[in-house]
Order: sequence, then structure tokens, then C-alpha cells
Amino acid sequence: MKTTKMLKSLAILMLGTFLSLNAYSQQNLIPGYVVTTDGDTLQGQIDYRNWDRNPNKITFIQEGKTSSTTYSPLDIRSFEANNEVYVSAIVKSSVSSRKAVNLGDETELKTATDTTFLQTLIQGDKSLYYLKNRRGIENFYIGRNGQYDLLVYNIYKSNKENKVRVDKRYVGQLVLYFNNAPSVQKELQKADYNKSSLRNLFLAYYNQSSTAPKFQKKKDKGSVEYGIVAGVTISTVKFGGNDLVYLTSANISPSVNPTAGLFLDFILPRSQGKWSIYNELNYNSYQLSTDYNGYYHDIYYTEQINAEFAFSYLSLNNMVRFRYPVKSCYLYINAGFSNGIIIDETNHKTDVGRFETTESKGLDDIKKHDFGYIGGIGMQYHHFSLDARYKRTGGFSPYVTLSSPLSQYYFLLGYRF
Repeated sequence: MKTTKMLKSLAILMLGTFLSLNAYSQQNLIPGYVVTTDGDTLQGQIDYRNWDRNPNKITFIQEGKTSSTTYSPLDIRSFEANNEVYVSAIVKSSVSSRKAVNLGDETELKTATDTTFLQTLIQGDKSLYYLKNRRGIENFYIGRNGQYDLLVYNIYKSNKENKVRVDKRYVGQLVLYFNNAPSVQKELQKADYNKSSLRNLFLAYYNQSSTAPKFQKKKDKGSVEYGIVAGVTISTVKFGGNDLVYLTSANISPSVNPTAGLFLDFILPRSQGKWSIYNELNYNSYQLSTDYNGYYHDIYYTEQINAEFAFSYLSLNNMVRFRYPVKSCYLYINAGFSNGIIIDETNHKTDVGRFETTESKGLDDIKKHDFGYIGGIGMQYHHFSLDARYKRTGGFSPYVTLSSPLSQYYFLLGYRF
């Protein structure tokens, strides 16, 4: 029990460290640069936020300095971080809702003026830019003579006909924009107003052009990390119920056993590497034994029952993980589900009576599949990680009248290839 308490204390300590460091480490600084209004390029670090809506200011720490500077689109020409290039612009953006329940009858697109950073999707002699404004409405722009022209797209409801109408004026704009590319003209009528379709249209232009784009935003595909984990588990079982008193009244010691596994960690796109789906195939086991002495009729008649159980599981652990960078480390917390299948078992009972000794199963039936909840915290440093976890399952008893909840504490060292 001392070991269990020590592991609990360690888990609480790591969680406290995670929360305190998270509170004081709110910036996510990554390498990047800004281009000043004079055309100078300043290298340094940018507080990158994996913006869903385009930012209207950024925090920058110039190389060799310790203090940060906040820039608006009026202060710099552009900036780059995490293979994303943003340019300063004052543009018109759509404020007309595109949700069916909110459609108006205005045939003309309603716009507002935004001073913002446009995200560069493709830059070259034909350029495409993107803005998701404060209202969450997506807007696309083409570059023309140093200006950014809004590609017009509007959805409205015709009250006279009681129909939804779509204004695809952007198709006509692109016909003029690509007037020297006949092969692209054929694809224009099929172009939808979204990142994927418009990006493919511009790439089709460059495929038939003698020039190549100066910059192209890579698609966000996420990434996969894999490796191994190994360590120890501390397992405890506490039987409950009114039947099988030789189990429910037993005082069972914790079982300490080795464990190991393989994992695949799917890092989600557009999450700054903070969110992932962690999947682990894990081998774990535990043993327990009980001793029971019963007295019947008088003090001269006794019965001793010894039960032994041992199980080895192959478990699939699926967890959602959130990790946060702190200097050269990551602290993380995760939670999810565990599904285990018994691959080896010991199920034995010795009943020593006054006149005979019998051997039998400890339980007539054993639950082969064990479902439960798992969660924990950890720390990653380069290729190595350290985990503390807790798992709670229903255990091996299949009977309604006998519960066998299993608590397992994991202490794991991991390595990512």
C-alpha cells in the first residue's frame, strides 16, 4: 500500500507541476520572421496560435532580444511562422450569413472593412489569399497590382420565388484573372468557393505555366509518432457482494508486475501539435491470492479456503491527449478507454476441510473481456517520455452478485522513434 500511496503522490505532484507551468507559460513561441514597412526582414520568434480566424495582431521577439513587440497590420508588411505566410491588408470582407436559417433577401453582398493579416495560400504571378473574419465567414482574394480583390460569393433567399439563390460572381472574376490560361478556363465553372477547390485551380494554372509559385501553403495533414513503452503496474482488486465470503472478506495485497506496449500517436492537424489521439497496444498482468478460515458447529471444526487468480491481458488503450510545450519539454494529460482480452489465466481454489481437501476453480466462469477508463499525466523530453496513469475496470467476475473492480496504477518510460 505504501507503493500505491507513493505513486498517487507522484501523479498529484506531476499534475500540479503541469497546471502551474501551464499557467505561467501561455506563449507558444516558434521561429519566424516579420517584414517591416521599410522592407527589412527581422528574424526571431512569433507567438503562434494556429489561428482559426485570421489574426489582427501578433507578438514577436526579435533575435537577440528578450522583450516582445506587438505588431498590427499597420506596423509591418508581412510575417511567417510554421510555414504560414500572412500579409498585411485593408480589405472588404463578406458579413452576409451563409447559413440557411439566417439568409436574407439582399441580392448585393454585404461587406465590412477589415484591417487584418491575410493568409497566403499561393503566391506568384497569380496569387490566392484567405481570410476568416470575426464573424467566422470565409473570404478569398486574388492579388492584382499590389491590391487584394475580394472574390465575390453570396447566398440569399428570393422571397418572390421562395428559393435559395447563389451569386457566383467569383467565377467571372477568375475568368478574367486567368484570361491567358485556356486550360484553366475549362475548370472554372466547376470551382467551388473553398480552400481545396480554389487551390487546385491555381495549381492547375501553374502546371501549364512556365513559372512556378514562389510560395505554396502546405496542406494540414497532421503527423504520426510511434514508439514503445515499458514499466510497472500496481494492481488492486476488492471483491464486493453477499456471495462467496471467502473472496469478499479477504484482505488482498497489491500486485506489482511489469508491463510493456507499442503506441501510435496521431497528432491532429491545426492543433499546434497540442492535441492528438493516442493509441497503445499494451501487455499487463496481475496476481492475487486469498486465505479464508471458517468455523462451523464448534471450535473443533474448521475450513480453510485458498484461492489463487492470475491474469495476463492484451489491452488496447485509446486516449485523447493534450500536451503543452514548456521550453524543451512537453507536459501532457490524457484520458480515454481501455479494452482488454485475457490471453493467459490461473483460476484455482483449494478447500481444506476437516476430513478432506478438494481442488477446484476459484470461480466457475471468468469474464474474458475487460472494459474500463484510463487517464494520466506525463512528460516528454525529445524522444523520451515518462507517464503516470490510473486505470479502472470491472475486473474478471462475470456475476452480478460478485463485483471485482480492478484498479491499476501505471508508471511507464517511453521512447519515440
